[in-house]
Amino acid sequence: MKQKLVVIIFFFAFLAFPQTFLSQTNSKSQKAAKISKSKTDKEKLQAKKIMEQFIDGVFVQRKIVETFDRLTLFEACDKVDEDWELECFLKEQPAKLGHKTDSRIAVLLWRREFGGIYYILGTDPIPKDNEAYPYSSAEFDAIRTEVFKKNNFSEAFQGKGNKLEIEKRLIQVETNYDETEDIVFQRIDKSLYDINIKRMKNSITVEKFI
Repeated sequence: MKQKLVVIIFFFAFLAFPQTFLSQTNSKSQKAAKISKSKTDKEKLQAKKIMEQFIDGVFVQRKIVETFDRLTLFEACDKVDEDWELECFLKEQPAKLGHKTDSRIAVLLWRREFGGIYYILGTDPIPKDNEAYPYSSAEFDAIRTEVFKKNNFSEAFQGKGNKLEIEKRLIQVETNYDETEDIVFQRIDKSLYDINIKRMKNSITVEKFI
């Protein structure tokens, strides 16, 4: 499974460099660039809106699955990915699980790797300059370990079995992460969290676009 629309990668690149949201574009000539200026401005605005929608969905509304379901597209890994040495998660995952289930698996991977950002946003101000901002937290890891131990739960996830078995496992994972995040939001400074969210949204600057 790979993410064709790399919203997540862009987002964490944005956290590392909060003043700029960068990707790549190709202009054939100065004349063509002038002619397409209005189109360019429109597409820059669309790119900014995608980032704002991601931030709102994941961090404000905390509807992660719905956000991933709407803003991401997944396809099976193929030879092209292997040639480019792109990382392929859950290589043995059954095909045709459906976009919704694929999105839930992607959210699981996101929570496992980047879930600590919730705790950080409520405890560590985002710098006003271009300094990198962390997305992992030992404190969050400790809370997660505490919850998983209490529930006698292991977060190891294998995309094996039929769709029913995989979705049953997903429910277990989601329940434990929901409990973890509930504890996080009881402990963080919610005012600082809100300030950091506004800081993220206000710092989005689209210089180039795909």
